[in-house]
Order: sequence, then C-alpha cells, then structure tokens
Amino acid sequence: MLTNKTQLVSIFLSRGMLQFYVKLFLILFVGFQLIEMAGTRVSKIDVTRAKLYLKGVITNPESLIISYEYCVKQGHYEAAEVDLKLAISLMEIHGANQNKINKYIEILNKLQTKKVAAE
Repeated sequence: MLTNKTQLVSIFLSRGMLQFYVKLFLILFVGFQLIEMAGTRVSKIDVTRAKLYLKGVITNPESLIISYEYCVKQGHYEAAEVDLKLAISLMEIHGANQNKINKYIEILNKLQTKKVAAE
C-alpha cells in the first residue's frame, strides 16, 4: 500500500501538477485581492447610478411608491425624490388618472421643501 502512495506522489510531482496548483493558487489569490481593492474604490455616485439603472427596469409605479415611502421613513430624501419622480413619470406614460398624478406631484413638492429645510 505504501508503494502505491509513493507512486502517486511521484506521478503528481513528475507531471508538474504541483507547479500548476501553486501557480493557480497565486493567480486566484492575486486576482481576488485586485477585485477587492477595486470594489473598495467604487464611489457613491456609481452605486447611485447603478440603482437608478435597476429602477429604470421597474415598470410598476406602485413599487416605486413603496420604495419612496421606505426612503422617507429612513430619512433618505434624495432617494425618495428620485423614486417619486420615476413613479410619476410611469403614471404619465401609462395614462393614469390625472387627479392621482397631481396628488403625487403635490407630495413631491412637499418632499422637495422638506429636503431643502433638512439641508
């Protein structure tokens, strides 16, 4: 049995498998380090833009209204404003009732004054 293990080790070393795994480990380690370093340099603006692109996929204004309400509760007035503007735009595109659109436009105006007061 011992000779089989010895033979396996000699085959492993003779075919360069050890070098392959060492190189693979080093490449993966360095690669993950570079990815981690790049990830910490992502600015807040890039994250905000990514969120806007994702929200652009949403075609239901109600989900944006829910997101708006959550943002207001958390005190994130800028994000709430963006969500509400997107929801109003979607309502206009889909031909919603003008009274409902006007209601949310009034809420948007109040939110903007609240945001200015908070600054």
